[in-house]
Amino acid sequence: MRIGTALCIVSLSAGAASADAQKHDLDGGTMGRGRPASCLVDTPPRERCTFYPRNGDGSFAIQTSIGRYYANRAGPDAIQVDFDNGARMVDQGVFTRSRDDRACWVRRPDRRICAW
Repeated sequence: MRIGTALCIVSLSAGAASADAQKHDLDGGTMGRGRPASCLVDTPPRERCTFYPRNGDGSFAIQTSIGRYYANRAGPDAIQVDFDNGARMVDQGVFTRSRDDRACWVRRPDRRICAW
């Protein structure tokens, strides 16, 4: 299942001997290896970002130019989003998967997180 969104992560703790090993993240989860992606948070344009699979359950994180977003799976088509502003985690609420673009998650008409 492809999950798209914009949630990010930056400060990973080194604790594994292997490059493929899971890393612990700042939102209490484990994160896999990042890959380059194209992201959109709320309004265009798209930007280069890094997408990280998390927790092995469809959760993810993205690192964008504005910060780090963590998406924790809250249901089959829902994620709970936290934004790391550098000082603390800020709750962004629950987003649901877009019916128009499955790489996107939406909350109200004005919030959108996508990762392709």
